[in-house]
Amino acid sequence: MIKKIINTSKVVINYIMGTDFRTKPILLQIEPTNHCNLKCVICPNEKMVRERGYLDLALFKKIVDQTIDTAWEYSFAIGGEPTMHPDLIEMIQYIKRKGGRAALYTNMNYRDSNLSHSFIKVGLDRIVVNMCTVEANTYKTITQTGDYHLFIRNLTKLREAKKKLKKEKPIIVGSFLKTTVNNRELDEEKKNFRKYFDYCMVLEIHDWAGDQNIAALNPAKEKSCIKKRCSNLRTSAVVLWDGRVAACCYDYEGKVIFGNLNQTTIYDIWNSPEIRNFRKKHRNSSFCKGCQENMRSQFSIKNIYDYFRINLQ
Repeated sequence: MIKKIINTSKVVINYIMGTDFRTKPILLQIEPTNHCNLKCVICPNEKMVRERGYLDLALFKKIVDQTIDTAWEYSFAIGGEPTMHPDLIEMIQYIKRKGGRAALYTNMNYRDSNLSHSFIKVGLDRIVVNMCTVEANTYKTITQTGDYHLFIRNLTKLREAKKKLKKEKPIIVGSFLKTTVNNRELDEEKKNFRKYFDYCMVLEIHDWAGDQNIAALNPAKEKSCIKKRCSNLRTSAVVLWDGRVAACCYDYEGKVIFGNLNQTTIYDIWNSPEIRNFRKKHRNSSFCKGCQENMRSQFSIKNIYDYFRINLQ
């Protein structure tokens, strides 16, 4: 815990003061696979051209071993559906055995009927359900290949298994993404949320760092928020399935790569001249300047409050 606090303090100082103390990431965002079982109109996965594959289990364990002393949480997400990885449960178990926290972002369209029970049994801390609606027709319109009844069935099983096993974890978070397609249903969605979730949040759609077709689905029509330093570059290491460390979780094609964990350590990558230079100049980069996500407020009081409210309730 002391190492975590010292490392986090350095990260915050670096962000606020623009200094360059050597640190490790305090959050690890890991991509078990970039394969996905849905073709959502709000996601660029279907148009992805980079090679598809699955994260090697031995490499995953090496990543955890290198970061467990300073990382507050490991989350499974990024460019695909994590539940499609055959070793996902073993990955979660490894984190928990090492004393870490694990979070999963999923579309809940997995067909393994035992998976919901397994998430609870292995001690998953948080499961974030990426959703667009609880209305069947709208669900099909947005996900295209999604199975609405399977989605509801898995949500129900997760809730029932948690109650049956008398477990407080995982915290089940409903992440509702507001678009021009489902915006009219928002009030109704808020009422339906509580049936399945411990906590609910409503998010604006983002542009995946420049995808204008997806950005057009944003009812708020926000402009770029890159006015200050992006805190994500200081806090969160994004590891793609092949071991490459990308600039951002929105970099679904891996356009900005700082290194490969098959060849070096996370510490060396996180403190390399390449990533340090990018942190200083990212607002002028072609990759970042069109981004609509407000990552500069990651250290805001509201975000910190919401994080602890979700995880400590």
